[in-house]
Amino acid sequence: MDAKNSFWKAIATIVIWVMATGSVALSGVFLADILGEDILGAIFMIMVAAALSSGFIWNWGRGDGTRIKIGRRRRWEGLLMDELQGRHYEKPKRDDQLADALRQLSDRQLENLRDAIRSGDISEDELETMLGDKLNY
Repeated sequence: MDAKNSFWKAIATIVIWVMATGSVALSGVFLADILGEDILGAIFMIMVAAALSSGFIWNWGRGDGTRIKIGRRRRWEGLLMDELQGRHYEKPKRDDQLADALRQLSDRQLENLRDAIRSGDISEDELETMLGDKLNY
């Protein structure tokens, strides 16, 4: 799945830079007579827009951080599923505290939390806010 995601990011990046290059060429041909030296400002803005767009697509180079967040999300989801299914087994201390905090939530809150984690609509800050008073780490 990660390779597929990278493929489409690469395609989008190529499209952005082809369009930027074309825009620079066309503005140089058609607007240079009208704008004169001011065409450099337009070219600079096109290049900045292309660089920013590429940065947003590639998450500003934090590809590894995304994998860590996905792994963390899967761990939370696994703990939630264990809690919903009533499975309890030996876990490290931090996971025990997390399991205790999850046990204090109602079934509906657990399901809402699981859905939010799956969809990626919840941040760690929101999660800590939700469970913060129940966790002691």
